[in-house]
Formats: sequence, C-alpha cells, structure tokens
Amino acid sequence: MGIQVPKATPCFLDSYVTLMTQNTDTVEALLIVEVYEHDSIENSYVMPFSPMVEGIEYTLVGIDRENAEERFAKITCLSFVRGTRITCPRVH
Repeated sequence: MGIQVPKATPCFLDSYVTLMTQNTDTVEALLIVEVYEHDSIENSYVMPFSPMVEGIEYTLVGIDRENAEERFAKITCLSFVRGTRITCPRVH
C-alpha cells in the first residue's frame, strides 16, 4: 500500500508589506500565496520579520510587490549566540 504523500502546491512571494498598530509600532512581513488548481488561491501566509501580537489590530500602511524576492533573499538562515567567533583560514 505505501505512504500517501500529498500533492505539493506551488507557493509564490506575493508582496513585502508594512503593517502598523494603533500605537504606531510597525511590522514588516512577506505575504506568501499558495496556488491551487486553475490558478486559484488555496492559502495565504504572513511571514513577519518581527513578532506580531495576537489580539492586536494591524493596518496595512505599505505594500511592495516588486521587491518581495529580494527581501526574502536577505533572510539569514543561521543564528549565533553572543561570543561566537567565525574565522577563515589564511590564504597565502
């Protein structure tokens, strides 16, 4: 019988947005859209670059559809604790 693996659906970086709370705190985020059959939207996701608080109302104050991929590329995938030292071998 085997394991049934669900069919993957494509995801696209839709836009880079700026959201603001009532006390003027801002959150930048990427909007990611999952597309289903016939190019209909299956799901949409928000990937914030700083914490968002549940129960707080956010207002869209900026949207950039041209640079979402560039902003996504700037995400660091590694984290280091304080005091971590990175060294490279000397090239002679």
